[in-house]
Amino acid sequence: MKKYFIYAALFLIVGLLSVWAVVEYLPQYFGTQKNQHAFIDELEKQGLIEFNIADFNAFTLDRSPFHFKKNMNANDWSSGTDTSSTTEKKSPTQNQAQEEPQIVIVSFWASWCSPCVEEFPSMVELVKQFNGKIKILAISEDYTEEDIQIFLKGFHDFNPTHIKIVWDKDQKLLQLYKVFKMPEAFIFNKDGKLIKKVSGSIKWADPDALSFFKQLI
Repeated sequence: MKKYFIYAALFLIVGLLSVWAVVEYLPQYFGTQKNQHAFIDELEKQGLIEFNIADFNAFTLDRSPFHFKKNMNANDWSSGTDTSSTTEKKSPTQNQAQEEPQIVIVSFWASWCSPCVEEFPSMVELVKQFNGKIKILAISEDYTEEDIQIFLKGFHDFNPTHIKIVWDKDQKLLQLYKVFKMPEAFIFNKDGKLIKKVSGSIKWADPDALSFFKQLI
């Protein structure tokens, strides 16, 4: 009989805790989901959220200034980066290409995130395939800048003019884009409007992905 009361009491406690959890967290969950859908709608209609990394205590790896905005061209992405192309004379066609807005992928990742590590090589291959017509803003949520540097040493064909690494030291950009899990990426067209949000790891350079991006370009 004594054991019966103990089991009944435990069952009652578990039941009460379950009810409390539902009352406490379920509205928050659905509220978060609702806010996320509203945020995505805003990105589709109004376009990407512009920001200056200095305002969010975030840093490029070479400490160059960076202002993320709509209608960025190749010159905007390469600012602060030493490249021989900045001193070469370009043809009118090359100059026009440099001034065209780019397809942009804003990716939130970290070197400690296994799915992020899994998809990163395909991102490198993607920008290589399109020769700079696609740019990636890779916002790292790593705990230290050293972790990012060590991770990037494994990619000999990594091109910093096509993939801009930003260390989101205080995770303020993560909050700005309402990201709750990684990897997560936002694909924006040349007008800065959101085309697709990608949650989880994917193969960015497989035939289907390449076909998708060719249509955007």
